[in-house]
Amino acid sequence: MKEMPNKVLLQKYLAGKASPLEREAVARWYTELQYDSTVTSYEEVQETVWQNILIQTKSKKKVRTLYMKYAAAIVLALVSLAVIFFQLQETTTPPLSAQQVRPGSNKAVLYLDQDSVVLSDLDSGEVKILKYAQVTKLGDGTIAYQTLANVAPGTWTKLSTPTGGQFKILLSDGSTVMLNAASTLEFPNVFASDIRTVKLDGEAFFEVSHNPEKPFIVESKNQKTKVLGTKFNISSYADSKTTTSLVEGKIEVSTANQRIVLRPGEQTINDGNQLTHLKALSKADTDWKDGHLSFESKPLGEIMQSVAKWYDITVFFEEPELMTKTFTGSVPRNKPLDEILQALTLTGEVHFHLKDRKLTVTAN
Repeated sequence: MKEMPNKVLLQKYLAGKASPLEREAVARWYTELQYDSTVTSYEEVQETVWQNILIQTKSKKKVRTLYMKYAAAIVLALVSLAVIFFQLQETTTPPLSAQQVRPGSNKAVLYLDQDSVVLSDLDSGEVKILKYAQVTKLGDGTIAYQTLANVAPGTWTKLSTPTGGQFKILLSDGSTVMLNAASTLEFPNVFASDIRTVKLDGEAFFEVSHNPEKPFIVESKNQKTKVLGTKFNISSYADSKTTTSLVEGKIEVSTANQRIVLRPGEQTINDGNQLTHLKALSKADTDWKDGHLSFESKPLGEIMQSVAKWYDITVFFEEPELMTKTFTGSVPRNKPLDEILQALTLTGEVHFHLKDRKLTVTAN
């Protein structure tokens, strides 16, 4: 093993006063230490260095004789080693590139009373029996939820997707709900005799089974959506406006003081104070369920909210006015993050910098 640097040199290194050549000498001493390459913690390194220092002595007697002389140097060596060890760990860990940031996938957890099931862990065709229900993983990845007998009244089930997750569930009434990233759907284990009520926090696409005698109600932020049988999308995240988009059928969107009936191709936007009726529906608003991140004349701030939820990153804008710039485009949601960023960068309007899953947006 290479001779340990002397006390003065180690002190200079720790004080930040070592010359480039002296720093190189200390670093070279570190790299030539003969310890196991699997060592990953400072405690392991500390023990290994201690053993290597003892090996340098010729006998136990010499170890005892030199102990006091080298004690301070040994302590400094260990501290110095910790500094170098973690510095090298930091500098040798390659930065995360946008190409390495993978898109979201089918991930969700189902909560029922004291039970919980990680749905992505279930195999195709697997059946899981819970306290009040049975869940079955269908061939296309959808979870079929079936209530069992003797269910306690008033019990609810919660389906939650994480950031970077989505999931589709088939409810007991035959309705399907595709839940987007960072969203939660709550539904009763037994629907009431005259109404089917669910609660949404986040975004979901609904295909409601037709039953004119038993309307389907979606309760979301600041509004209720009443359905007989139809296909529609609700985006109701806490950090954005609530947008309800109708694809098929007819729905009624209501707040405390407004009521709007939507026909196919229409939507409402609820900002918490006003419910606005739009006659034209952009297909981009429902493309996510078909595997596309689409935007049509959409502010960059809203686009990056969707990107952050799907790719599990945090987005910062260097200049707030960049959030209002509008863009139009469509990119598959199964592509790495860099393809989304490249598409936006090619506009010549913005630039991106990624570090530790933190994405900074700057003007080009």
